[in-house]
Amino acid sequence: MGGGGFLTDQIYALGVVSDANGSLTDVEWFPGGTELYKYAEIGWTPEPSKRFLTNFHLGMFHVDERTDAGVPKSWGAMLAGNHTFNNGLMVFGRLGWSDGAAPIARRAVNAGLMWRPGYYDDLLGLGVTVADPSDSKLETQTTIEAFYRADLSDNLALTADVQYLKNPGFNEDNPLVFGLRIRFSM
Repeated sequence: MGGGGFLTDQIYALGVVSDANGSLTDVEWFPGGTELYKYAEIGWTPEPSKRFLTNFHLGMFHVDERTDAGVPKSWGAMLAGNHTFNNGLMVFGRLGWSDGAAPIARRAVNAGLMWRPGYYDDLLGLGVTVADPSDSKLETQTTIEAFYRADLSDNLALTADVQYLKNPGFNEDNPLVFGLRIRFSM
């Protein structure tokens, strides 16, 4: 369950509460009891119509202990922002922090850019993330990703993606991963 709205013409707030044990394949109401994931955000945007293109926000989350799964409770916060310039270039950044053993990372920072080159609705993106894993035995992980989405028509898009992972958890290799995705919408 979630909701949100504008408190003024530039300040918005939103919140989400969901089943922390939820599954997309096994639909059951609260299979492990009422163990919840809660998220709240407050942010600023220059105007409601630009809320996805330019905004700065503070978000906080809390996850109850998941008894049956053996996952402890956790909570955290993040500060994020993005700005889109008139030429279709968006820059973004995020700082995140969490407490507890359940989250994948204790601290993370990421930044990048996305650009519309002017061909239909095509999109080029580049991002970098550096994260300190919650497991103190693991090294800091760095991920670099680049993608290009070619919008072939209003309902068809093809995205090519490449990612490099340095020090991924529980893996001695530093893999280079390639991906190709097709999206069809009606």
